[in-house]
Amino acid sequence: MYILPERNLVYLAHPRTASIATKRTLGQLGLMEMVKGHHGVDPDRIPANAVVMATIRNPWDVFVSWWFKRRGEKSPFYGLPLEEFIPQLVANNKQFFRNGKMFYMLPYANKILRYEHLQADFDYALVGVGYPPKDLVVANKSERREKRNYQSYYNTEAREWVAENFAEEIERYGYRF
Repeated sequence: MYILPERNLVYLAHPRTASIATKRTLGQLGLMEMVKGHHGVDPDRIPANAVVMATIRNPWDVFVSWWFKRRGEKSPFYGLPLEEFIPQLVANNKQFFRNGKMFYMLPYANKILRYEHLQADFDYALVGVGYPPKDLVVANKSERREKRNYQSYYNTEAREWVAENFAEEIERYGYRF
């Protein structure tokens, strides 16, 4: 969680949602305090009447991004096919999947920035708190997938696993496979 006290702005960073780029760009705007780590939240430290923004991304796309990131690391998940990787990642990373939610900090947010049109959402949020629009920096970009769409990496089993386990968030935010 990041607080920019000058404008009463808080940023909640969900994994694999361009959170590093968003945080770095916000850091260019002025004094910023990190509270509870990059992917943490402390509801008691959120200022009253703050604009609290959080980034989200299509859950199926999140997992492909994470899969590619972990493929380049020495981890227990290295080399697993996507349909095995996803449930193991969720089971072994409770800090990122709290109470069965991928976007566990959203109850504290009042402004959602979608990865799918992040620059436009980011600019709109900045203008709303008195900053001019600002280009997001490029950061933590994972090795990509030969410009393939995330859907091409899924088999039926993996697609359905994500749909069942994150159904509430998928429906609430209107995501589709």
